[in-house]
Amino acid sequence: MKRRDLVTLFAGAATGWPSVALAQSTVGMRRVGLILQWASTDSLGQQELDGFLRGLADLGWVRNRNLQLDVRWTGGNLSRTRAFARELVDLRPDVIAAVPSSMAAAVLRETKTIPVVFGGTTDPVGLGFVKSFARPGGNATGFAQLQLSFAGKWVQTLKELAPNITRILAIVSPDPGSGARKTLPIMQAASRALDLPLTVRFPGNAAEMLAALAEFSREPGGGIVQPPDAVIQPFGNQEIAAAARYRLPAVYGSENYVASGGLMFYGSSVVAQMPEVAAYVDRILRGAKPADLPVQSPTKFQLVINLKTAKALGLQVPESLLLRADQIIK
Repeated sequence: MKRRDLVTLFAGAATGWPSVALAQSTVGMRRVGLILQWASTDSLGQQELDGFLRGLADLGWVRNRNLQLDVRWTGGNLSRTRAFARELVDLRPDVIAAVPSSMAAAVLRETKTIPVVFGGTTDPVGLGFVKSFARPGGNATGFAQLQLSFAGKWVQTLKELAPNITRILAIVSPDPGSGARKTLPIMQAASRALDLPLTVRFPGNAAEMLAALAEFSREPGGGIVQPPDAVIQPFGNQEIAAAARYRLPAVYGSENYVASGGLMFYGSSVVAQMPEVAAYVDRILRGAKPADLPVQSPTKFQLVINLKTAKALGLQVPESLLLRADQIIK
């Protein structure tokens, strides 16, 4: 049941821009690259692509009519991500859209001249994508997925839902371009404040992730915080199954986990962000410079709780969380 519409609003985002026909000065086919963290068969990846295409179409750009779109699906594989980023840059498109942080990092390692619009990105300043949110200053701009300070809320909310946990595991990829790594100091501070030791593991594949979960589960009182991470997300179903098997309460920073049986999602929707990414691509195709387009931050976050999973874990969801939830899955 929904307690209010799941709408993600972005401060200063271009949601009010009119849908207009292409300017008369636009000549010929324009080329755009898109690199996503998902495999092409993933439903959430298809939703992100559909949102991007819909946003472009609303602004007059139609695939195979006046727009050539080169899509690369990485499946979270680091070597494939690097290869596809290089491949897209070699095509010399007018703009490259990259979602999320790891994809943008790979592309920006390959080019300092082609405009890049990122989405679902954590701490673009700390990752070196831009100089500041207000004045990006280089060849990249886009949309953040969360403010770094929000990472502490994962720890606090998990403790609220599962008060008996005594320690936490955070799973983050070894990719230095992962925005998830930037959330660790915030999570560590929140964990110390609640007297919850935080263990961090950096698995590079599903087997290493499952081994980390098995090791962590050997002692009681564990809980999982899973920040958004392009390398880890493709193994989401395996992580959810392991969390259920080891009876580990978990909060996830990416929206796909809860619909697949994860306990709780707290964060912003990247799917909802994709038309905004398309709007920035449109502005660049019409002559705007990334350096002059401010990075946008989300101002609303969704809290989604899976009651079925909570019951299986023996958890009683507090009324305070039920009242704050945007969606409850029964």
